[in-house]
Amino acid sequence: MPHASAHPAVPRPLRGELPRPALLRALADPDVQLLALVAPSGYGKTTLLAQHARQTARTAAWLTLQADEAEADALEEAVAGALEQALPGGPLTHWRAARPSQRSAAARAQGLARALDSAEGNLDLILDGTDVLQANAGRWLDAFVAALGEGHRLLLSGCEAPPVALPRLLAAGAARVIGPAELAFSPEEAAQYFAGRRAAQAPEEAARALEGWPAGLALVASGAAPLLSPDDLVRDVLGRLPPELRARLPEAAVAEVWSEEQLAQLGAALPPGWLREARRAGLPLTPLPGGAARPHGVVRRVLEQELRQRPERHAQLHRAAGQQAEADGDPLRALGHHLQANDLDRALALAEALVARYERRWEARLVRQVIEQLPEERLSPQLRRAWGQALLETGEAARGEALLRALRAEGHRDRRLLFALATLAGRAGRFAEQLALAEEGLALAGPGESTLSLRRLRASALLGTGQIESGLVEAQGAAAQAEAEDDLVELGGALTLVKTAYVALGQPLDSERTLRRGLEVYAALGMPHRALPLQNDLACLLQAQGRPEEGLALALEALAQARQDGGVIVPLLQGTVADLYRALGRFAEALPLYEEALEGCAAFKLDTLPPLLWPGLAEAARRSGHRARAEEALDWARHLSAHGASESAQQLALCEGLFAWAQGDTQAAGAHFEAAAQARAALGVRERALAYLAERSARAGTLSDAQLAPLRRHVQALPHGGLLRADVDELPHLLQACAARGWLGEAAPAPQVSPPEQPALTLEVQTLGRLQVSLGGQRLRLPRMRSGEILVWLALHGPSTREQLVNALWDGSAERRHGEHFRVAARQLRCALAAHPAVDFNPLPFEQGVYQLSARLTVALDCTLARWALRSGDPADLRRALEAYGGPFLPQQEAEWVQARRAEVAGDTLAAALALGEWAQTSDPELALWAYGRAAALEPLHEGAQRGLLRAHRALGEHAAAARAYAHYAQRLRDEVGDEPGFSLAQV
Repeated sequence: MPHASAHPAVPRPLRGELPRPALLRALADPDVQLLALVAPSGYGKTTLLAQHARQTARTAAWLTLQADEAEADALEEAVAGALEQALPGGPLTHWRAARPSQRSAAARAQGLARALDSAEGNLDLILDGTDVLQANAGRWLDAFVAALGEGHRLLLSGCEAPPVALPRLLAAGAARVIGPAELAFSPEEAAQYFAGRRAAQAPEEAARALEGWPAGLALVASGAAPLLSPDDLVRDVLGRLPPELRARLPEAAVAEVWSEEQLAQLGAALPPGWLREARRAGLPLTPLPGGAARPHGVVRRVLEQELRQRPERHAQLHRAAGQQAEADGDPLRALGHHLQANDLDRALALAEALVARYERRWEARLVRQVIEQLPEERLSPQLRRAWGQALLETGEAARGEALLRALRAEGHRDRRLLFALATLAGRAGRFAEQLALAEEGLALAGPGESTLSLRRLRASALLGTGQIESGLVEAQGAAAQAEAEDDLVELGGALTLVKTAYVALGQPLDSERTLRRGLEVYAALGMPHRALPLQNDLACLLQAQGRPEEGLALALEALAQARQDGGVIVPLLQGTVADLYRALGRFAEALPLYEEALEGCAAFKLDTLPPLLWPGLAEAARRSGHRARAEEALDWARHLSAHGASESAQQLALCEGLFAWAQGDTQAAGAHFEAAAQARAALGVRERALAYLAERSARAGTLSDAQLAPLRRHVQALPHGGLLRADVDELPHLLQACAARGWLGEAAPAPQVSPPEQPALTLEVQTLGRLQVSLGGQRLRLPRMRSGEILVWLALHGPSTREQLVNALWDGSAERRHGEHFRVAARQLRCALAAHPAVDFNPLPFEQGVYQLSARLTVALDCTLARWALRSGDPADLRRALEAYGGPFLPQQEAEWVQARRAEVAGDTLAAALALGEWAQTSDPELALWAYGRAAALEPLHEGAQRGLLRAHRALGEHAAAARAYAHYAQRLRDEVGDEPGFSLAQV
């Protein structure tokens, strides 16, 4: 079979072509049955597909679609021709013969796809340029891909989404769309491309200006600069437009999204059909639903520059765009247009309203985005205060603090300024100062003014100064006030403090209820970023309750959201995820997150968090083998513990104990663990400390039931869960004591599963001696040995993932070639089963990542008969199992799982033979002789089998045969193990 790269239809490499390994890996993903590249021209779709076709180990059939292949019949013939070129003398012969009898296009498409099932390898069919296809051709493709067998794939490219039913495959995870964002060159790729072309220009600047547009970057890298800039490239494309449109298109610069209707509403004087012409000219436009498009920034910049040459028209259109944005409820976009129109009064009014809205929703980045567009000299004190507070929340704490203190020095004393300064004091651990500022702000509140935010800060300050009960009362009061005022944002914040108080008081159950109530509040508000602190706290609580897997899933989800939004919550969540990784024994993953969290603390002036991070970092570094970093981290933890809360001292005590324990100093470790054991239960420190103290007692022989009692539920969660998972290797004596009490490995009862409906078709699988498969009494021929192995595995083990199957068949190998071989074997197994005339269903469904034999098949396996017979004890079952044993299990296969099963089946059959012989020895000597004979054949040196065989001979009066059998056994024993029988013939 010729390699696809030799196929003349595959485009040849371009000069200076950039390899794109990440995208090529995406194109090579064998689990994606349909992959579509959708982007404007110039995004390298054809180049990327050609790279894939030239390097793939699969067979690639390439078809560049032409306008005369737009209809279903013409597309079918073109696809069949491409397949026949890729698979010469292959599987399409029967399809060609049956084609005239298949009247519908869908039937022919399905037949063509099924004809590929017998292909010896896996195939990629590549259709480049699907924009030419008509609707009926799309329906043909739908039918084709629906019938396409395991391992075969369809790769499409076009400027717009292909005319196929993508949602179904996308929902099933069997399809993927790669769009402009992924096809655009990253800054690193641009640098690599420019280096390959030996271009002198700065690739970062070009990539940013052109938004990674590959065709534009190729022109820049061609060496035309400085005579040619990215703007000149766009002007060159604009020059291809009809003169009337070229003259008027600058008016489109006022719209971020282009549609003919929207620009007409703004009063732009553009001719009908202008957007279609712009697409045809090759402008870098990203297609959007409804026929709209988003012009790249470089396009709008060039057009904006040209529009500015007509100042009155420029102001008029931006003013109209601003008014339209306000009418659309988009004041942020309106602000930008009013600034472009130089309407500063209206822009400042919008900014005040926007900042107030964003502050209510705690969206600091949006506050900055608004304010930093405005001239600084026109900012009011309120906007300056909001700016300073937003800087605190977005990683420029020093600059924000300077702004806020300057306002304070100028004599401003409004409540929001005091709130911001109090927040800053709390982060630095100056809780007394925080309390004083909160009290000052509350004193300024006039009649009817809400005091919620300051009450919440006062509660926080009370908790920080150790006044837990007073802090809880204040936080509960703030929550009640927020409920009464229907202020859900403040309610969420107050509930966070209520939770903190409950944790400090050792009431984790109340804490969890409060957290989940807060999450409900923010979910109702549609403010996921505000829920992040609560998700963080709930993740910590789940860890302390011995549920670290749940906590990690929640914290990772929150961290992903936080990294998108940025802000002060990021280092907090990084520390939490690191703690959870550490609790799960994944120390190498925890270490870099601790480092990142500490960097974030410096940026946000979070002085209270590092004392909690350094002990965790020290343990993670030590357990990862980074001793020097571990010692450095422990020194930092010691240095900062005096500045942290009691929790940091308890974390440090545990860390000191673990370090001493690792050095073999159990006496010093015990003193530290005693201190750590004073921690409140919700911290999760106490249980680990108690476990090490119990281990020390167990080694000394002084372990008491009183020491074990608080650890029982945590031990029972091992080895897969609980607070002690990371410490299992350090606690052998404790675990041995728990195992002696029957605590270790206790598991919940398995769920009851309702039996499936009785299938109608019997699949008989003979595995002993040789593999034979019959379906409905009709013998099946399996084209591959691996197909049979897949069938037997699924029959024995039930539903399995592809990873489980490949791991079993290839003894844990993760090589891609084995995955490819598996897909061929699975496809051909399905094809062989489906060939039976009674099979009108998918006999081997693959759904949600799992393979299984259809529920409509009743599977009969000979290799399970012996075990079932031993369970039932029925002599008829025992005899049936012995009769079915025609030899070893799958004798031609040598996978590890096969060898293990082979030994199990042989052992079960031997036990069944002995059981049947024992049952029959008095009532049916002939049956006993046969059964013991089978046992002796399976295990010739088995003494019990030989004794039974001799007894059966003598019971039948066959004394000479008994003597010959004894002599044969004795000689074999001497030859193979150099020993004599442990009994004489007379003793039988």
